[in-house]
Amino acid sequence: MAEKNIYKILALASASAITFTSASAVIIYFGIKLYYLKKEMENKSKKHQKFQTLKYLLVGPPGVGKTKLFKRISNFFKQKQVNQEFEECQIRHDIDLVSTPSFDFENINEREIIIKQFSQYMMKNHIIHFFLLVNFERTDLMKKKLLDVLKYFKKFKEKFTVIVTDFQLSDDQEEDKKNLKQALHVFLNKNQSIMFVENDFNVEEFRDQLLVEAQALNLTDTIFEPINENEQQQLLQQFQNMFTNRDCNQIKKQQIYENNNQQQEIIITNTQQDNIQQQQNIQHKQQENEQFQINDQQLFQDDHSILMNDSFKSNQNQQ
Repeated sequence: MAEKNIYKILALASASAITFTSASAVIIYFGIKLYYLKKEMENKSKKHQKFQTLKYLLVGPPGVGKTKLFKRISNFFKQKQVNQEFEECQIRHDIDLVSTPSFDFENINEREIIIKQFSQYMMKNHIIHFFLLVNFERTDLMKKKLLDVLKYFKKFKEKFTVIVTDFQLSDDQEEDKKNLKQALHVFLNKNQSIMFVENDFNVEEFRDQLLVEAQALNLTDTIFEPINENEQQQLLQQFQNMFTNRDCNQIKKQQIYENNNQQQEIIITNTQQDNIQQQQNIQHKQQENEQFQINDQQLFQDDHSILMNDSFKSNQNQQ
């Protein structure tokens, strides 16, 4: 669309270049500007295409309630797709929640398969946060399960939030929350991020809490902001409107200015021509007067000669 517009603009500029050169230059400038703006947006879209959707990974050992929690969320949003062993559910237009294979590394062969699956998935996708699930039970057992997973993700510790499932089993939730935060603090990030979930949790509230813990409330104006085709079209339309309204008014003003200059030049030229014609007329009259004087003088001389001849003839006759 933009290419067609620029060709129209250039054609208009070429057709109008004879009458207003500066205005044509302005048209060409803004036409080219519009074309390269579209190209820049396309390049940005291609550059960030593979990072368009961000990923939250649910990780944990078997039996911690990860599958049950993910099924409840995916049923609520009614969006689920399977990428190899990784189930994905869109919880926001730019974020997927991902259920991953369980960490069970007692079997060496299975451990190698799981590590390879995680490596391939993490290389192809943009992971921005991990949610490590552990079910509510004896504190020592919870510590062991957390350690079995976190030792493979030491580098990403600050990107981890611990989720304690089955918390409806707690007899004193406030006291247990306080004690668990103290007991598990070595497994938590610097923000001490930990969540507590019961079986009948509210999905929307849980989703909002995930966003808060992952510090992803708003990705606008960041490098992770997804490319929005509608927004791109709106930007192009706004630029076209700006070109159509404000800049065309400027072009019209430029045209009026140049037309006034042309009219003024024509007036000056006509005045100069009138002055030249007037001077030529004066010179012509002067030449006519000079010629008239010469003719009068010649007539006078001729009359004088005739008189002299007549006088000479009269004297001869008298003699």
